[in-house]
Amino acid sequence: MSFPMGQTITVIHKTLTGVDEYGNDIYDGPEVEVEGCAVSPAIPSEDWQATSQVVADFTIHMPQGIVVNGPYDEIILPNGLRLAVVGIPREWTSPFTGFYRVQEVLARYVSTGGSVP
Repeated sequence: MSFPMGQTITVIHKTLTGVDEYGNDIYDGPEVEVEGCAVSPAIPSEDWQATSQVVADFTIHMPQGIVVNGPYDEIILPNGLRLAVVGIPREWTSPFTGFYRVQEVLARYVSTGGSVP
């Protein structure tokens, strides 16, 4: 079941495809658009110890059956923000109505930060 006024997100199924010249892993993978999702932001936190970094968590409710391989996949929100999947998806049904069988995915945005002058 999707949310009638929900947003379309993109799930990227990342797989390790190689290593760059600096020894960093290179990932690539197919993208899957998922319609009818509810995206709920949490209160962000900031770290100012020698760098400025913002961490923001999101809860994403999507239709059941969508494959999300946490913590390896990424999610792209409609505004272009890329999130890392945290943990594994959880499925649940409303205890009040028995409807809206959804899958809940936790995701996190971490800014790259920068040096504080």
